[in-house]
Amino acid sequence: MKTSDISTKPGGSPRSQDPNRHQRPCRVQLVRRIPGLRRFLLSHPRALGAVGAGPVPYLVAELWFDDAAALKAALRSPEMADTGAHAEALGVPMTMFAGDVEES
Repeated sequence: MKTSDISTKPGGSPRSQDPNRHQRPCRVQLVRRIPGLRRFLLSHPRALGAVGAGPVPYLVAELWFDDAAALKAALRSPEMADTGAHAEALGVPMTMFAGDVEES
């Protein structure tokens, strides 16, 4: 089970203009404290083709858990609450998705 947190910047401004980039080490420390977390990845997506009119993602955080029960427990934890509060305080629009991972 994994979550993908996709952060966008209003107006699609480049990462070099990201006023919150100095906060990333603090956020990484908070995320690593989440109970049941098995894997944590950050990526900076790049468009492979034409970019639409919507916001351009500038950071994707993937949080991996053993199963849905571990994710549910993590979502109820004080550590996840701290992480969410920190992310919300940054004022960056973010969308969170969760789902099972299938390997083939």
